[in-house]
Amino acid sequence: MNIEITGMQAVVDRLDPREMLSRVARGMDKGNQLTLSYIQRNKLSQKGATTLAVRSNRGRSSSRASLAVIRGDGVESTMGTNVPYMAVHEFGCKPFTIRARNGKALRWGNASGVHFARTVRHPGFPARRMFASGIEECAEIYNRKIGEELTK
Repeated sequence: MNIEITGMQAVVDRLDPREMLSRVARGMDKGNQLTLSYIQRNKLSQKGATTLAVRSNRGRSSSRASLAVIRGDGVESTMGTNVPYMAVHEFGCKPFTIRARNGKALRWGNASGVHFARTVRHPGFPARRMFASGIEECAEIYNRKIGEELTK
């Protein structure tokens, strides 16, 4: 996501470019923490089409934002989790086949009893975009926090 700062030309003109980028990085770090809290509370804890109802706290508690880094004439930061299955929920996946590897059949149980099969066709997942949509929904937070740092 790119954020364009507007309406602050007079402030930006008075700052050294490196100082400006340093202030943008500080504002981004503050915005990241507020956005991460929003994502954990609204996207990783509630059940819905674009959210992930928590069965365990692993995905939510492992969510992190990196510190903002100045690269050239821009500032970069990342947000996400190191839990492998969370990528499937964020980006979705196409249907695929699950095959028995260690035995002759797969075994699972549900309310109708115990079932066996050599293969099972998984329907896939739609992309829920919990992090991406959360960041987009919090764009105003970034504008406010970066603006506060630039006007200090």
